[in-house]
Amino acid sequence: SVMQFTEAYSAVTAQIPKVPEFVIDSAFNRAARRFFEETEVHRQTFTVSTVKGQKTYTFTPSLGSSGVVISVTHKVYNVIYYENSTAKKLRPTTNKFATQTFGPSLYELNTPQYFNHTFGNSIDLFQTPQLGVSNALSIEVCVKPTRAATEIPDDLAERYFEGLVAGTVSEIARVPDTEFSNPKLFPVAEDYFISAIRDARAEATGADKNVPRKVRYGGY
Repeated sequence: SVMQFTEAYSAVTAQIPKVPEFVIDSAFNRAARRFFEETEVHRQTFTVSTVKGQKTYTFTPSLGSSGVVISVTHKVYNVIYYENSTAKKLRPTTNKFATQTFGPSLYELNTPQYFNHTFGNSIDLFQTPQLGVSNALSIEVCVKPTRAATEIPDDLAERYFEGLVAGTVSEIARVPDTEFSNPKLFPVAEDYFISAIRDARAEATGADKNVPRKVRYGGY
């Protein structure tokens, strides 16, 4: 399920009265994009089949209830390659490092050992797969809302609602020479938002605990 940005209207107008809904929508979107990018708490896992001789593989973020894409790829975390009932974690690389490592054999067909993600919804495998294997790749990525998003996953919204509202208030109050500019409110809201980002990121990465752990949100 998802939370529409409209559900935050009353919480925002309680701090900035009479602010128009379209202003809240835009500010909430900016705050959500910043929050999910800096905290990396919103993750999705994709399963992709390999094709013999195909180097590049793409994946498609989930759709919201309105059919609008709610997330875009921000960062690839883990790529697991499954073949013959064995699982191997591929190591991240760059084109330069892969070229130096494999030399002339870079594009020969073999079992992949590395992946390269530069941007967007695709990764390159090195070396190029020698086998077509169904659901061979498990790709975990960090995602964030698009600029057109009007909703976010409900469980994340519930967990981080106050921080996202603070970020929205900060976005609105920070703009100078507008009806809703508020130099006194802005730093208070911004400090709360930054604190929420810091706490969420620590929780997502396990930095708030003394033992290593893996946390995954969003039900993916």
